Amino acid sequence: MLTAAASKLSKSARRWFDLSTGPINNSWFTFKEEITDRFRRKVLFNKVIQKINARKWIFSKENFQEYALDKLALMRCLKLSDEDKIQFLIQGIGSFALRATAAALRTKSLNNFLREMQHIASASGDPINKSPRTKNKFDKSKDDNNNDRHSGRSDVKDQRAKPDRDRYCSFCHRRKVEE
Repeated sequence: MLTAAASKLSKSARRWFDLSTGPINNSWFTFKEEITDRFRRKVLFNKVIQKINARKWIFSKENFQEYALDKLALMRCLKLSDEDKIQFLIQGIGSFALRATAAALRTKSLNNFLREMQHIASASGDPINKSPRTKNKFDKSKDDNNNDRHSGRSDVKDQRAKPDRDRYCSFCHRRKVEE
């Protein structure tokens, strides 16, 4: 197991392992203790809380389960109760109606809360499969112009007389002299 773990090391961890001598090369448990001691990072509580609070549910791009799993992954390093995790999840819901509905749920278990929210979110509409955006009056495509011509409506540009191309030189655009 030690050789498998050592083969997966890269960059500074690999250099540390190659330069180290002594008991770390003898057993897995010694190696595990030494590497965690050497590369342990202190996680700042307030920075993690800021990241958790910054993560909001984007209803139009993701479903509630994706949002919840991402936010729970951010909370993983903190030892929070299920009730605290539920509160952080509720705070990230942008819709007032959905947030109020989530707050009204009386579940103590995180799994029950996620199950209930999945049901509520699915009942409020599938965010990914929403109906296509309707066109406003300024979104006019070529197909719309073609449909207008075929439907009997005539365009103002079509009503104007176009200059006769035979009267003008295609190279210099001067009027041809008629003989």
